Amino acid sequence: MADAPLEPVRKARIWKDSDLPALQQIASDAYQDSRFYYDSNFSREQASELYRHWITKSCQGYADAVFVIDHNDRPSAFITCHIEPDAKGRIGLVGVSPDARSTGLGISLVRTAQNYFYDKGIHEINVVTQGRNIAAQRLYQLNGFKTSSVTLWFHRWKEITKQTE
Repeated sequence: MADAPLEPVRKARIWKDSDLPALQQIASDAYQDSRFYYDSNFSREQASELYRHWITKSCQGYADAVFVIDHNDRPSAFITCHIEPDAKGRIGLVGVSPDARSTGLGISLVRTAQNYFYDKGIHEINVVTQGRNIAAQRLYQLNGFKTSSVTLWFHRWKEITKQTE
């Protein structure tokens, strides 16, 4: 984690109710590298619904703050911030719409989150990302984050057989 955050390139704002449909759409498209899309027991629609639900719950209070950046006059990127009981910050979801990627919005979102946590007196911030998501790893490293651990998730589904009478 960097000693002090840098100024965001683009200005972010707190989410508002009218943003939710756009945020849900971004969430349903942004996480194609996640393990849920690679798990053959989840349909693509189920994986997308999981992330739509996650951003909805985040906006409804699961996250301590949700920041949005507009691009081309519409919500195009978001980040969720959580304050943990041990007084550490945690970045939850980061999503950028496909047409706004590679425009600096991700950098601005992370810097906005860093500033949010610093303003709350929090100087340790954690974030988890998928190992295959190289762009996210680069984004966090660019903003002063260092890899502290690598975790592998294994998931095994129990075969369910239909019993007949």
